[in-house]
Amino acid sequence: MINNLIVPTLTDADVDYLAYVNPYWAKEMNRYVNKATAWTHKFRGDYTHFELTPVNSNSQLPYFTKKLAEYKNYIMQKYEMIATNLSFVRKFRNFVENYCVLIGITNSIKMIADYYRAMEHDNIDNKHAYLIQDANKTLWKWWQSYTTKIKSLIPNDEYLDIVFNDAILFDDRINSFEVYITKILVYCRRLLKKKKITENQFILTTMESIEFTAVASSFSYYASNFIKKVY
Repeated sequence: MINNLIVPTLTDADVDYLAYVNPYWAKEMNRYVNKATAWTHKFRGDYTHFELTPVNSNSQLPYFTKKLAEYKNYIMQKYEMIATNLSFVRKFRNFVENYCVLIGITNSIKMIADYYRAMEHDNIDNKHAYLIQDANKTLWKWWQSYTTKIKSLIPNDEYLDIVFNDAILFDDRINSFEVYITKILVYCRRLLKKKKITENQFILTTMESIEFTAVASSFSYYASNFIKKVY
């Protein structure tokens, strides 16, 4: 999942469009930025060139998204180690979650900038419907990436296929996938206990689920808050 999560490129033009909205995401985003910086100090070695700095104005967003994209290299240096056993997953899951949350937030900011760009060129009659469909397009892309990965880890499983097929794309509200993720994790835990999957399969399924939940929930939260304020 994490390999398919893309940090959006925010440009100076995007920043201009963001002048229309108060940066309500800034306080929470910077909290996660500070957490990311703290993580770089917990590992041995000099990783100062990967450190992220808080965003104090929208004009800093282009530089921040560039650095966040580079931060993925730091994450991936540790990922293979984390995904080797369950104790490491429990210990370092917040490290991975934190990065995915920041991807979710920055994608919601990009969605907002794109919305105001579209408003200049298109006649959007139902703004709420437009934004909901746009948000769900991003969420569904991540969901498809997640399901593809889980199917590759645990192939030809009838129950998982049923869970995946139960998820539908809404056009009147933002999609939520928490119930499906819960079912998948509970089911995989049972498979592990019955030794129908290996510990490695369970670890990787858990990591995929952690990553999807973090990026999807953060994106949904900030996208929803913006949509509520649009008339």
